[in-house]
Amino acid sequence: MAELHPLYDKKTTCTICQHTFYTKQIRSRFLRIKKYDTDFFIHYENEQLNPLFYHVHICPKCGYASTEQFSTVFPPKTIELIRQKVCAHWVYQPYEKERSINQAVNTYKLALYCATLKREKPTLMGNLTLRLGWLYRILQNKQQEEHFLLHSLKFYTNAYVQESFSRTATELRLLYLIGELNYRLGFSQEAVKYFSEIIYKHKQHPDKKTFELTKDRWSEIRQEQKHLL
Repeated sequence: MAELHPLYDKKTTCTICQHTFYTKQIRSRFLRIKKYDTDFFIHYENEQLNPLFYHVHICPKCGYASTEQFSTVFPPKTIELIRQKVCAHWVYQPYEKERSINQAVNTYKLALYCATLKREKPTLMGNLTLRLGWLYRILQNKQQEEHFLLHSLKFYTNAYVQESFSRTATELRLLYLIGELNYRLGFSQEAVKYFSEIIYKHKQHPDKKTFELTKDRWSEIRQEQKHLL
């Protein structure tokens, strides 16, 4: 009996050129979690077996990059724009095979470009830039990590103002991430503002796990501020 490989092929179809192709995914049984960071980044025992590396799907025929969270709706003229700006310049890269972390970084940057041309919602843009920040954390590139975390913060802040969440778990998680990213980037007062909003306005929210995590972070910041006085 053949030994089971950690990666398997997932069939998908490009929404730009309709080409059907396979992209790699990691079997969950091979994932061994080492620890969690406070911005939800997961460290794995084997850094090469990280689902982050395969979150983005890239069509090998036309180069369109997307994730399962991309909207299936294309605003007027965006398909033509993507074909002009991405597909016309595409040079094949073997992204449908096993990826290195640097290849993963490239897939996210291409997905971010495609999402910008497609005019995706700020939440999705925030998710892409947050994951890029995480990849640079693995690479221990602090400057690039903070660069993309800052972009993620801007997208998430815009999302909270522009999009509708109506007291869902997504809303609380978004508020938490805005506070957490502010804190990580040195904007402690802004972090306290968002954490406080969760604590004082969302006491009865069903997402108890994020609520308890918020209280822990809020308490840590308050203690740090006391030591600075």
